[in-house]
Amino acid sequence: MKFNTQKTYLILALIIFILEVFIATLFKNTILRPVFGDFLVVILIYALVKGLFNFKALQLSVGVLLFAYLVEILQMINITQLLGFNRSTFLDLTIGHSFDWNDMIAYTLGVFLIFVMDKFKLIPVKNQVTSKA
Repeated sequence: MKFNTQKTYLILALIIFILEVFIATLFKNTILRPVFGDFLVVILIYALVKGLFNFKALQLSVGVLLFAYLVEILQMINITQLLGFNRSTFLDLTIGHSFDWNDMIAYTLGVFLIFVMDKFKLIPVKNQVTSKA
């Protein structure tokens, strides 16, 4: 696998991460946090992976979407309780604690948006460095 640093995607990932932290800390009980946060998190994951590795848009989109769906399914079966973890803020923020079909829709729309932006080169990529890992 080629290690492929694309600064534009890494900067995008950093900006979205800061936005996610802002949303998580300031918007506790609104639709903005659970739905828009899920929409953004798949874009964050996509941008981070794309910033580090050379995946094609379709491969990366499918991988990110399947990962997001897996996390949501693990929420449905209460994986944290099955593993014996108590509810905590960290686990709630990283894994979540409840299944919601709206989350699945948000993941799908987020991945679709970043896929289209990447596939049709709507994100300008500069300063690309490639090396073997």
